[in-house]
Amino acid sequence: EELLGGMRLEECDQKLARLDKQVRERQAQEAAQRDAAEARRRAAEEAAARRRVEEQAAQEAAERRRVEEQTAAYNQHMLKLMQDQRDQSARAEERADKRTLALLEALRR
Repeated sequence: EELLGGMRLEECDQKLARLDKQVRERQAQEAAQRDAAEARRRAAEEAAARRRVEEQAAQEAAERRRVEEQTAAYNQHMLKLMQDQRDQSARAEERADKRTLALLEALRR
């Protein structure tokens, strides 16, 4: 029983089995490469998403610091204004007291 250029049926079956095995191995290897490429793509997307989240968090933290600094500066400014106003009121009251004392002194004479 010779077939296909002098090969016997048994040899043809063996060669077909080897070729079939090679095809399956190549398909498995290609599938593994596709899976690995997909895993790398997903990992890159996740890393990019993490970076975006971290950048957003850093921007929000910087904005919070800026607002806190502005608030502290505003509060310091308002405190100084209130102190100046209190000092001004105290000086005005002191001048009024001196005038009152001077008037009382003048009335006594």
